[in-house]
Amino acid sequence: MSKKILLVDDEQEIVSILSELLEDLDHEVTTAVNGQEALEKLENDKFDVMILDNQMPILTGEDVLNELYPDNKPEGLKIIFASGQTLNLIELVEKSNYFNIVDSLLNKPYRVSQIEDTLEELF
Repeated sequence: MSKKILLVDDEQEIVSILSELLEDLDHEVTTAVNGQEALEKLENDKFDVMILDNQMPILTGEDVLNELYPDNKPEGLKIIFASGQTLNLIELVEKSNYFNIVDSLLNKPYRVSQIEDTLEELF
């Protein structure tokens, strides 16, 4: 089932590899290198999924969630929140009550199979 995915990460290597792999799975991938660019793309286009890294320049993933919480999350958008700091990620989501808008957490580094499984679970 093909999905329109917004991949938000400032690590170019991750973006390149993950974009290619997701496209090989027949998904349409748009990328953003920071939270500000992600918010602009969300304003101008409709996505099924956003894979959102937390630590980025300009606006972090947390900043993006602050902009979307509680009432500005685009209808139908599933958010996969990713970070290399699992405990901090879980604490952040719990503390800020982001469980209302975050659909899944992903620990970096992640495998393609984890992304595939997560997408399957969400849809």
